Order: sequence, then C-alpha cells, then structure tokens
Amino acid sequence: MTAPSRLTDPKPCHFLVAALCAVYFSGYFARLNYATVIAEIVAAEGILKSSAALCTTACFITYGVGQLLSGFLGDRVSPKLLIFSGLGASALFNFLMPFCPGIGFMVVLWGLNGFAQALLWPPMMRLMTAYFDPVWVERGCVRTAIASSSATVLLYLCAPPILRLGGWRAVFRVSAFLAAATAVLWLLFMNAFEKNHGSAPTGPLPAAQDGKKAPAKFSMKTMIFGEGLLFVMLAIVLQGILRDGVTTWLPSYLIEVFSLETGSSILSSVVIPLFSIFSFPVCAFLHRRFFRNEAIFSAGLFGFGLILSLAMAALYTASAPASALLAALLTAAMHGINLMLICNLPARFAASGKVSLLTGMLNACTYVGSALSTYVFALIAQSAGWRATVVCWAGVCLCGAAACLIAARRCRSLLQGSPED
Repeated sequence: MTAPSRLTDPKPCHFLVAALCAVYFSGYFARLNYATVIAEIVAAEGILKSSAALCTTACFITYGVGQLLSGFLGDRVSPKLLIFSGLGASALFNFLMPFCPGIGFMVVLWGLNGFAQALLWPPMMRLMTAYFDPVWVERGCVRTAIASSSATVLLYLCAPPILRLGGWRAVFRVSAFLAAATAVLWLLFMNAFEKNHGSAPTGPLPAAQDGKKAPAKFSMKTMIFGEGLLFVMLAIVLQGILRDGVTTWLPSYLIEVFSLETGSSILSSVVIPLFSIFSFPVCAFLHRRFFRNEAIFSAGLFGFGLILSLAMAALYTASAPASALLAALLTAAMHGINLMLICNLPARFAASGKVSLLTGMLNACTYVGSALSTYVFALIAQSAGWRATVVCWAGVCLCGAAACLIAARRCRSLLQGSPED
C-alpha cells in the first residue's frame, strides 16, 4: 500500500472521523461502565467500597502507564491494528468481568482493561495527523471528544434500566458486545479506506502540521526540561485531578451534602458530560478565534475554574442544582484544557515522527492526576468535609493557571500562533 497524502476531499475526512468517533464511543462505554455500576456491585456482592474502588484505581494506573507504551508503538506499528487490538481486548475483558469469583480477580481484569484501552487514543492521533490538514485534525479531536462524552451520557441513562433487567453483569455484557462489534467494523472500514487513500506510515510524517518546522531530531529530554514542556505536563496532571476527581465524587457530594437519593444523584451527574459536549466546540472556536496559544487559553480556563470552585464553596448547602451546575461547568473547563494540551499541542510535531509518543506521554499525565484524585479527595472529604474539598479544587485551579502561564513563557517558540497558520 502507498503512504497517504493529506486528504483534500472532505468526504473521506468525514468518514474517517466518524469511524474514529465510533471507536472512542464504544471504548469509553467499555471503560466507564464499572464506575457507573460500582454502587450496585457493592450492594449486590457485599464488597467493601474501598475494595471495589481498587478496580477503578487499577484501571487509571494501567491506562496511564499504557499510554506511554501505546505512544511508543503508535509511531512504529500500524495504528489500524493497534486500535483493533485495544478495542478487541477490551471487549474480551468486559465479557469476562461477570464471571470473576471475587474482587481480586476483578481488580486484575479491570487493570488489564485499562491497559487495552490505552491502545486507542495515541494511534488515533497518529492517524489524524497522517491523513488530515491542521483544520481537520482539530475537527477530529473535537468530534471524538464529543463522542466520548456522549458515551458517558448514554451510559448514565442506559445503566439503570439494564440494572433492573439483568443486574450489573448485564452492563458488562452489553459493553462487550458493543466493543467487539465496533472493533470488527473498524477493521473492515480501514481495510477499504487504505485501499483508496493509502496506509498511515511509521516514522516522520511528510510535513509539519503547524508550519513551524518541528525538528527532525526530536529529543524528548530537551523538550521536557529545556523547552518547558514539564510545566505543560504539570498542568495536565492538575486538570486530570479536577476532571476525573469532580466527576467521580460529585454523586457522593450531592448525597452527603443535600441528602439526595442515589438515583437522583446519578441523574444529576449527567449534566457533567452534557456540558462537556458543548465545551469542546466552544473552546475550539475561542482558541482559534481569539487566543491561538494553547497554554494561555488553558490558563484562562483554569482561572474560570477557580471562580467556579470559589462560588461552589460560597454556596455550600444552598442548592443542589446550583452545585451540580457549577461542578459541570468546572469539569467542562477541564475538558477544554484537555483538548488544548493533549489534542492540539501534539499535532505541532508531525514532522518529528513522535506524534503518538508525545500524545501518549501527555495523556498519561492526565491519569496520574486521575489516580491521585480518587483517594486524595476522598481523604480530604472524610477528614475535613466537602467544603474543604471544594476549596482544594480552587487551589488546584490556581496552581494549574500558574503552570500554564509559566509554560506559555518557556514554550513560546512552540505555542505561538495556531496550527492553522
């Protein structure tokens, strides 16, 4: 097969983005399902909450570590096959979850699922930078991000009736079927797509996506410590702490502060992915129209999060809907930062041949934050209360804004302008 050239006809671009959206949608469905039904597993199986939470923590850890290996492989192995392998393996692990005899087996299996899921995003970025011009790279990132949030919404809405009809095991069986079917369709689609448009190459891509002539001799060490990418990584860790920490603990916050029932708190949490769906195109437009610098815009989003967190602390116990709305806006801002620093930034380095590696490394930082948030916020809430926890959210926003401003100064040569220029 021949190496691809940048697609100029929008029709194949739409088809490829739709296929990537389907992959990411089913992948999210097969990864977030455990967290969605964890309360039912605890109640039905008599498992301690702390023990059940180990599955989520294991998934965060293996997903984050797996991002590094996935990023490394994504620049050297066929992205098509990596995505198929990751989604297919995730389908298998979801299928096996209902047969686990105890929590120990579930922790191991869900940790393996996190590793399989890590094989999706870095190869997806590699495909987009291989086939798309910068405008379509951003469109692809926005649409796949919307697909992931849509999967979360659908999971929240579908899980309750599935639980009533077949229990928590049925949720994993549905997820396994969806992932397996999507994996097969993905492989069939890409085989046909590559016949018409060439296969994605390994190594350096034909040209830089941003017009800034990214160095062919790409030194990750120099980028991290010499060019200030370390502060970008710190900012990503902090947004991961807030994005997944707030999402994970909002139902508990609403139950304990406002005495809501579990079902009501889960339905209230649906506003988080709904707001995230709208945040992606809005943030992409604002960045493209006004900021043209990922770090500066991310600092502004952290600042917005600081205001929201302080408002949430000030309105403590005042209104459950208001708290849910403020939390949804806060996580939407964090999703915007994720779009800027993990999706837009790596596309600048197409000519280096390290797009997948850089994507995996930066995405791993998100899940360092996610793993930290699982227990840290629980510990703070348990020892100092939920208001103190929300104040800590404000502190994380302040630190994130500072890290982004430092990154904007240190990485000026890399972040100036926008990839569309």
